[in-house]
Amino acid sequence: MATLVSAVIERARTLLRDADPDGDYNHSDAELLGWVQEGHSFIVIVKPNANVANQTIPLQPGTRQELPAGAIGLVQVYNNMGGDGKTPGNVITIVDRQTLDNTDPGWHGSTPDGTVIHYVYDEDDPTHFDVYPPQPDPAGFVRAAYPTNPTLPDSLGDDVTLDDIYAPVLTDYVVFRALSKDGANPTNEAQAQGFYNRLTEALGVKRNIEIALSPNQGVIK
Repeated sequence: MATLVSAVIERARTLLRDADPDGDYNHSDAELLGWVQEGHSFIVIVKPNANVANQTIPLQPGTRQELPAGAIGLVQVYNNMGGDGKTPGNVITIVDRQTLDNTDPGWHGSTPDGTVIHYVYDEDDPTHFDVYPPQPDPAGFVRAAYPTNPTLPDSLGDDVTLDDIYAPVLTDYVVFRALSKDGANPTNEAQAQGFYNRLTEALGVKRNIEIALSPNQGVIK
């Protein structure tokens, strides 16, 4: 069952000791909703696989390719999907750019082929990748996974758009940001840092558990 934004804010108010039954809160609903929205983006920045799309995407003629709008990086390009985007084809493997450059210096201008063999990815240009050989015109399709900007909830009655498992982290983020407003107060500053440390630790621990429990741990190499 999806977690409501109002539930995150209610728990945050409890931790902030800001649960006035008369509604005279120190932190308005609009303020805390803003921190919930910001928290969605923060979680995906720290842990991109918190919001991953796995879709068939169209390619462009040539080698240079751009990920769909909203993508913030690339997880993997899996396989060809034909000229219609509906026909699963050969797998696509990643290759080091320097290796490809050394092997075939003219690869960007080589003969186009609708079947992609390799792709190249540079983390410093996260929303683009290159394919080999170049795509013809019209180009084909591939299946890829990529982290995306999260859809942000608009009201307290909306659902948190990340998986429910991130609701406690969102709560800690809201409390951290609310306490950080008064940085001149040493108590608030220390408490804010404590909540920040807790939420970043939770994201890091989750990542370590994911790695430890990954099916890839049993892959024979």
